Amino acid sequence: MQQRHIDRYSYFNELAITSRDFYIDYLEKFVAIKRGMNILEIGCGEGGNLLPFAEKECNVTGIDRSEERISQAISYFKLLGLFASFVPSLIR
Repeated sequence: MQQRHIDRYSYFNELAITSRDFYIDYLEKFVAIKRGMNILEIGCGEGGNLLPFAEKECNVTGIDRSEERISQAISYFKLLGLFASFVPSLIR
């Protein structure tokens, strides 16, 4: 097991870096990522992939089966002073 699997905040940051460096640039070839745009991620975990979208002032929502991951996502975004909506999946 790697350190990032133990330190979930590090993992959250790694996902954010990947999203910033690859997802945003790729998506912007097809659509401009703008303030107020709605972004949904199903299976969001701690929400690291959503962070760059929140930084661009998009309305982000993450859904995950793990209530622990949702709790972590809420606390990480709060720590960074960013708003996002995180919802535990009702399907088990």
